[in-house]
Amino acid sequence: MTFRRKLAATLVGTAALVAGASVSTLPANAWPGDGNCENGEVCLYRNGSLVGDLWPSSPGGCSGQTRTAYDYLRNRSAWPQRAWSGTNCTGRANDFPSGTEGPVNLFWSLGYAG
Repeated sequence: MTFRRKLAATLVGTAALVAGASVSTLPANAWPGDGNCENGEVCLYRNGSLVGDLWPSSPGGCSGQTRTAYDYLRNRSAWPQRAWSGTNCTGRANDFPSGTEGPVNLFWSLGYAG
């Protein structure tokens, strides 16, 4: 993990503790060999392969368009996230509270779900 990622993970964990969330409630890696999805990240998958590991969108934030469509999301961050079917947080949406994961139908953007 690079210094930048360590610093960001520390900041996300600190924000979660200040907000009263428990970082220890985040799930362990659900898929064997999926060591790329670390605590504090939101990971996007397509057909079972990791296609993006992002820092969560903060309150009021939207990641815009992801690099590729995804069909499964793992929220290992302390903040609730919203998967959007369109670019720039538009279209249909599915919410993923902290520590949850699940399928979506080819979504393209990610935002804060608070």
